[in-house]
Amino acid sequence: MNNLVRNHYLLFWLLIPVILLIGFFDDRALDISIHDSYYVFSKYHLSSFISMIFLVIGFGYWLMIKLEKRLSIWLIWIHSILTIGGLVLLFITPYFFNDNSLSTLNALFVLTGLVIIFAQLFYFLNIILAIFRK
Repeated sequence: MNNLVRNHYLLFWLLIPVILLIGFFDDRALDISIHDSYYVFSKYHLSSFISMIFLVIGFGYWLMIKLEKRLSIWLIWIHSILTIGGLVLLFITPYFFNDNSLSTLNALFVLTGLVIIFAQLFYFLNIILAIFRK
């Protein structure tokens, strides 16, 4: 566990096979309705996309460690909790809602997606601060 705290890139890299397995074995689709547009995502394609993003995030953290740049632990934790927590919320909420509460589910998906996108700002801020820090 202590190794995951020091090498936080391992957390993102170890989640890639888990996310791919969830997407491979769950054949449902993720339906999101925003205003007049209706978006349908296969969970396999969504999990593949998220896995690629986690690969890039892990590579960025790994590269900062190899370049001996000092990252902010607080920003790492905020980014990790918001990203992984939002992802978990995105994948498990359809199991707790029925078809009658579709508008609530859509609003939750949109808000969760916005939180995940907002969390990536902490990642880029941390990388930029580490590059310019002495």
